[in-house]
Amino acid sequence: MASSPNRHHRRCYSNPNPPQPQPALLVFSGGTAFNGVVEDLKNFTTRVAHVLPVSDDGGSTAEIVRVLGGPAVGDIRSRCLRLSDQSTAEALAVRNLLGHRLPLEPLQAKSE
Repeated sequence: MASSPNRHHRRCYSNPNPPQPQPALLVFSGGTAFNGVVEDLKNFTTRVAHVLPVSDDGGSTAEIVRVLGGPAVGDIRSRCLRLSDQSTAEALAVRNLLGHRLPLEPLQAKSE
């Protein structure tokens, strides 16, 4: 059985400008102080892992911890807002939920 002359010879077309892999970053940071840099990182790479402390004790977080207990999640909430998708109505609804701030007045905060 005769084989086709092109059977063992394949042409390979290569892209002269193949996409370069994005760099991966691991960021250890505090909360709101680093949020401005987060926007710049999103333009540089989408492969970023964030490690945040749960020791925040300011603003709404202090009231949440005082009333409900548990870890302080204010810095995590803030970073999630910076990283959140805003392309759909559902994504915007989640962003608005995460962006809600409790009043500083303790009774008002507790009533919410």
